[in-house]
Amino acid sequence: MSIGEDSGRAAKSLRALLNPRSVAIVGASHDPKKISGRILAYLHEYGQRYGFRGEVFPVNPNRDTVQGLPAYPDLDSVPGEIDCAIVVLPAERCPEAVRRCRERGVGAVMVFSSGFAEVGPEGDELQAELCVAAAGTRMLGPNCLGVVNLWSGMTATFTTALDQLELVPGPVAFVTQSGAFGSMIFAVAQSLGLGLAYLVNTGNEADVTAAEVIRTVLEDERVGSVIGYLEGMRDGERLIEAGLRALELDKPIALVKVGSTAAGARAASSHTGSLAGEDAVFDGVFRQLGIARARGMEELLDLGQIFATGRRVAGPRVTVVTISGGAGVLVADLCHEAGLTTPEWAQEWQDRIAGQIPNYGSARNPIDVTATLVAQPELLERVLERCAEHPETDVIAVVLGNVALLEDQLVAALIRAQERTTKPVVVTWVGGSGRARRKLDGSRIACFSDPGRAVRAISALFQWCQRRTDGLPFSQSPSDPERRRLGKLLLRPAMDRPERRLNEQEAKRLLNLYRLPVVEEGAAATAEEGVAVARALGFPVVVKILSAEVAHKTEVGGVRLNLRSEDEVVVATAELLARARRLGAGQPRVLLQRFVAEGLELIVGARADPCFGPVVLVGIGGFLAEVLSDVAVARAPVTAEQAGELVDRLRGRSLLGSVRGGPPRDRSAVCDLVARVSEMVVELHPLLAELDLNPVIVGERGAVVVDALVQLAPSGDTSASLA
Repeated sequence: MSIGEDSGRAAKSLRALLNPRSVAIVGASHDPKKISGRILAYLHEYGQRYGFRGEVFPVNPNRDTVQGLPAYPDLDSVPGEIDCAIVVLPAERCPEAVRRCRERGVGAVMVFSSGFAEVGPEGDELQAELCVAAAGTRMLGPNCLGVVNLWSGMTATFTTALDQLELVPGPVAFVTQSGAFGSMIFAVAQSLGLGLAYLVNTGNEADVTAAEVIRTVLEDERVGSVIGYLEGMRDGERLIEAGLRALELDKPIALVKVGSTAAGARAASSHTGSLAGEDAVFDGVFRQLGIARARGMEELLDLGQIFATGRRVAGPRVTVVTISGGAGVLVADLCHEAGLTTPEWAQEWQDRIAGQIPNYGSARNPIDVTATLVAQPELLERVLERCAEHPETDVIAVVLGNVALLEDQLVAALIRAQERTTKPVVVTWVGGSGRARRKLDGSRIACFSDPGRAVRAISALFQWCQRRTDGLPFSQSPSDPERRRLGKLLLRPAMDRPERRLNEQEAKRLLNLYRLPVVEEGAAATAEEGVAVARALGFPVVVKILSAEVAHKTEVGGVRLNLRSEDEVVVATAELLARARRLGAGQPRVLLQRFVAEGLELIVGARADPCFGPVVLVGIGGFLAEVLSDVAVARAPVTAEQAGELVDRLRGRSLLGSVRGGPPRDRSAVCDLVARVSEMVVELHPLLAELDLNPVIVGERGAVVVDALVQLAPSGDTSASLA
């Protein structure tokens, strides 16, 4: 079922953009060198060459014909229905043109013109007018390069990437927010022989977004995977819908997401706010959904190639076949770094290989067939047959080079080997003319010029297959209405404060409501009260400034640790009360806590992300939290098991184990705590802007929250009302 047929509500809504039966070009020029003329020239030339059957109507009030086609003075003069209209006029004329499209009943509109939100405030206003003019008619752009449907031959675009380019249709859809750079990626992909189903550039996304297009093209049976280039995202829920649908359909997604500066620098009052910045959140959500994150154009195309093969892997076991022992060792090292394995073959299977290769080769894995391959090219096919039969091989990785005169024979052998197995056959072909690589790619065998690129692509394919077997990536924890009501009451003290923040004692009361383990503590307004609290807690104790106005107490000298006598408490209390007054704290008090000496310091936090909603974070904490930036982020809520996946992503995860013979830390307590925090941030959304628990001390048994910061959403956010 293609997008042009009844393939679901989402697909039908954008059919007129992606697979139109008729196209009107408003502002079509007779000059094919102009942007407004190039669109028509491409539609005509490539339509004839690749079979586009749709009707094309140039709209130009100044000519009777445009580039050999009858021209129409306005949309009303165009006969029949118009599926899609392309508007290519000066920016100030576009709103009226879009309004006329809507009134004419045009199915969808593409606005290629620039001069809108991308140029500043005056463009913002014009783009708002454009949205009002569309009023429900689906609109791509403005400031976009349009759509190329390689299966239908429809080239509704003006990108010069089409010049002298042979279109290669295939199973990979490419969606990009960048027009110019996206068209470069498109051209390189086609030159490599990577078959594409669509090129869609969404431009300013005044209406149709990249996430929505991704969700839609997944429904096309000719699409097996999606690659994309993102600069920003405002509809995170749509991307999540797309990711979940991709998992359901077994159609992998690979995306480049640029603009990786931490959004937490925006005035975050907590460590969580800066550590769980935009890039970290995207990374976390991508991981949850199994979306492969490419770090640039080259890696994006590599992932596109391996996904285009349609092959899946049952496990991480890679058998390496090479003509170079050194290359085999390199690939084995790279596999280990990428979470793959190259297990040594059992002796029985080594014996089967040994009869096929010289005695100075290696049959252990990596399998070194040596340079004898140059004299006996048929040797490769025999070895690959054994690899295909080997029950403990999930992927066959072949490394070749300096075999230009044997290109045709070896390519044929690789293609025959792939046809005999369902396992992925992945090739690294170093050097050469590039002809072999294009032939292999055309036969759905992923071929790379560097072994590192090949291994990273294999790893991404394995991770996708693993993600699909892990079950739903998001938990569905039920909300407790009574608990939420009580939580809102506990947030009330912060509502009237300029900083909209709870003090630490108030924050701990909220944590208690959600059964989060907090350190024993008590407040005091005088030295005498401090001594009384310390006696009740038992020495040693910690004394801190207690004020909603002081977010980071350590940074202002507002903490005294490991106090072991009443005299020390008296001195510390007096000093901190005086310091609080100097800092402008009204009605200063101190908070005394039982001193927790032993344990690993973690940070656990949560915040309301503007794109994806509530997210939760865990990382190495204490004063090193932002220095190390060793954190993992996920969209909330998460289960304790899913929280364990976050912990396992930390570089410092080994610190939870036995260090220098000491007892391991209570990992399960950490996972449970993270899951409870994720429940809280979801239940109190959108009231809660940020939650920062730092440090959380993890001991041999249990974990305890030592410090807590709770920040409410801005007062201007009406959705965050306590009503």
